[in-house]
Amino acid sequence: MSTAAIHPNEINNLTINIVNFNRKSVVNISNITGNFNIYESIFNNHCTCDLILTDAVHLLSRLPIVGEEYIVFQYRTSGQKASGEEFVLRTRSFRIYKISERSESTEGQQNYKLHGIDDHYFINEGHDINASFVGQNCIKACKDIFKTYFIDPEEFRPFDIQTGNLYGYNKEVCKNSENNSSYISPGSTPIEVINYLKDEAVHKDTNDTSNYVFFQNIDGYHLVTLSELKSKERSFAYFVKDGGLDSQSVTEEKKADETTTSLRNSILDYQFKKSFDTLKNIDQGLYGNRVVAIDLLTKKFDERIFNYTSEWPTLSPIESGLEAAKLTSDDSLHKQIGSTQTRFIATELLTNSIPTGNPTNFSASDYPSYKQTPYFYPIDKSDPDEINDKLTGTIKNEDADKRVESLTSNDSRIANPRNRHLKLNREVGSLASLDNIILDLVLPGNSDLTAGQIIEVYIPDSNTKDSRYINFFNQDSPKFLVTDVRHTYLTGQTSFITTATVVKDSFGISIEKQFELERDVSE
Repeated sequence: MSTAAIHPNEINNLTINIVNFNRKSVVNISNITGNFNIYESIFNNHCTCDLILTDAVHLLSRLPIVGEEYIVFQYRTSGQKASGEEFVLRTRSFRIYKISERSESTEGQQNYKLHGIDDHYFINEGHDINASFVGQNCIKACKDIFKTYFIDPEEFRPFDIQTGNLYGYNKEVCKNSENNSSYISPGSTPIEVINYLKDEAVHKDTNDTSNYVFFQNIDGYHLVTLSELKSKERSFAYFVKDGGLDSQSVTEEKKADETTTSLRNSILDYQFKKSFDTLKNIDQGLYGNRVVAIDLLTKKFDERIFNYTSEWPTLSPIESGLEAAKLTSDDSLHKQIGSTQTRFIATELLTNSIPTGNPTNFSASDYPSYKQTPYFYPIDKSDPDEINDKLTGTIKNEDADKRVESLTSNDSRIANPRNRHLKLNREVGSLASLDNIILDLVLPGNSDLTAGQIIEVYIPDSNTKDSRYINFFNQDSPKFLVTDVRHTYLTGQTSFITTATVVKDSFGISIEKQFELERDVSE
């Protein structure tokens, strides 16, 4: 079947089933479903769904539906990709947790909305972790927790109508961190522990912001930094039809045809949700922020100052290469603002806890090891020499030296200090930079489009003579990160729509260069 003949909003292999509490009764509800939505976001731990039923067979009492049932979707976008491959057949299961908007017609027909969430939510809420994580790699500990509570126990596996097995654990994106942790969980849930440890993790690359996110999309659960997401190759390219979709250049046609047909790459509607918000950027610490790490034992502190103008390349912007440009000019007035946000972290400031090459405001001579710190000298009070060593802040006695070594190495907190202060500046700046250029896109239904992907978005610019698309976003490859996705299917209209929220943290051209281009055009 030719892809050109397929409407972009059609869906194939659609089945919607409800599986009852004991998993012995499966009811196909495809014909009584008015519409359904499936939601995912890189800032949410679990996927959710909702669907509206027009129920004339009284499922509420027949199954019954009491919040112990599963909704199981199977679907994929109609037709083929340009490569000749079909779209992936998706199987999504959710546990029903709520009924809303319930009403009944005079004919006895019931209308209501079912709400579902991934089954891992319930598994998570059913466990408390009372355990210590001493000297463990932060990200490896996260993976071990996920495997222990969500992978291994068969009795807790979510229902999958095809295999009965858990699907969606992606092992390849979980790269171990550089640092170890010393953390005691006070009865927290597995997801709470994972979220804590990911925030403490320092990526193996010391120039990375270490801004880990833990989320679920159609491919499973992901524990990955935003920087890694932003560095991915683009998955799809989308064009506004009125901006030249039918008469685009050869290069642009090639870009569109690399993934699907041109019709499937059309943007049905779009809205600029945000272009910038200087006041919010100030509050969030984008232009400047400060992190102060305090060692309560040695009375030392380490202050780290973040300046957006000088450090924005360390944020791993979506745009790359020579044309990548920050959100401010080189002579921005925002330089005068300074640090508008200060955070304090209590930790142990050891020279051996500072990764090699980590920047700013740290001198090893300013922060000696605990072995050289008078507070920790265990002395023999009967030995006058050791008492003098304590008072003078020196260690001459060999036995005292060994006792200090034993003391500091056996203290898990000192041996595995918090290192979050090493990267928190850039983490704050990275998140704030994503809150500037935000678009909401309405697209032809695409079952392979998911949160966490990079896509190209070509928006027409009516203010230029030579450029078809907005130059600021990058003429050749305007990359955006997909943060949120909603797949919507209207059964009565056989219409499949995908709504995506996409963000951009950098320009494809500098503000100064854009000004010069606009001046040349006007002249």
